[in-house]
Amino acid sequence: MRSHRSVFVFVAIVLMASVLLVTPAAGTGHEPPCDPDYVQIHDWPYLVTVLPTGVDDTENLQCALDYGAARPYVKIMLVEGDYSTSFLEAEGFNGVLRGEGRHHTTISTLPDGLDCIARFEAANEVALLNFAASSIVVKGLTLAVGGDTACAEPWQMFEEPDGTLIYDQSMHAFFATTRLSVDDECPGIVDHHTQVYGIGVESAWPNYGDPEVYLNGLYSGVAVAPPFVDIFGGECDATLRGTTIVRSSYFDGTDLAVLIGHPVESDVYIGGRYPWQGNEMHNVGLGVLDDFHSGGKLIVGQNAMTDVHWWGALVANGEHPTEVKIIKNDVHAFDTADGFGVFDFGPVD
Repeated sequence: MRSHRSVFVFVAIVLMASVLLVTPAAGTGHEPPCDPDYVQIHDWPYLVTVLPTGVDDTENLQCALDYGAARPYVKIMLVEGDYSTSFLEAEGFNGVLRGEGRHHTTISTLPDGLDCIARFEAANEVALLNFAASSIVVKGLTLAVGGDTACAEPWQMFEEPDGTLIYDQSMHAFFATTRLSVDDECPGIVDHHTQVYGIGVESAWPNYGDPEVYLNGLYSGVAVAPPFVDIFGGECDATLRGTTIVRSSYFDGTDLAVLIGHPVESDVYIGGRYPWQGNEMHNVGLGVLDDFHSGGKLIVGQNAMTDVHWWGALVANGEHPTEVKIIKNDVHAFDTADGFGVFDFGPVD
């Protein structure tokens, strides 16, 4: 009798486990729960599918990111269609955000524009997608930002030496950074990864010939920045490692296609590898800006850059020289002979 009971209990446990593995949860562990009509969550393996609503998708997309940030690893799938959203952000997200292809899944800013001033005044990055302290893979979608669909009104204004007034209503499309708070201990080594494959970034190139210039599009398509370690009073010897990959992607109308940099008041050594290969750029200011990058290896190879206004790649070295490899690019730049420049600034005070 005891052996039969043991078999019965074992079979019951197996059946319960199989039900748990295949039954989608409409927001288990998430308060408030995601809308089950548009956000389909499977708790194991962690998989989230988000459907477009046809109106404002911010709440559903943010709910999926919050769910993912609370798990060790998650895949978020955006089906074919158009998603409209305000700012989205996640901290400690490890996983994948993917669509069904650059020509099939599009994330756009809300048609009336976003409140960029509130983001700026709160010292947050003015970025459509903002990932902090994350290891993220983004693939198979288009980020569309530009014209009247960027900021609702300028978040800053400044005057050029020639009297031109610049009204900045631009933002980053995708921003990945390592966020450290004043309560954190000095991390020593920070190892995060950013991988971007097969995405599109579309914006509107501003008319710099006007006396009043409205930057209504994108400052950068993909921006990667290490931590602001100056909060430790200069006593933190931090090293940012990992790999940042941007491949097989398309950028149109952005000031910068890819930005790799950190604040000049920081004292960070950046290791890791930064391959930027097989991309297409059209009507952009800079292909790659590597701003006060210290250390590591930057690879710019096999990219097609047409109508580049300033440089194909511009590297401004900090205290530790960056190893730069520029190979087999097709560059048509307006204002430079070869489209590439490397400047050594040395230690930054």
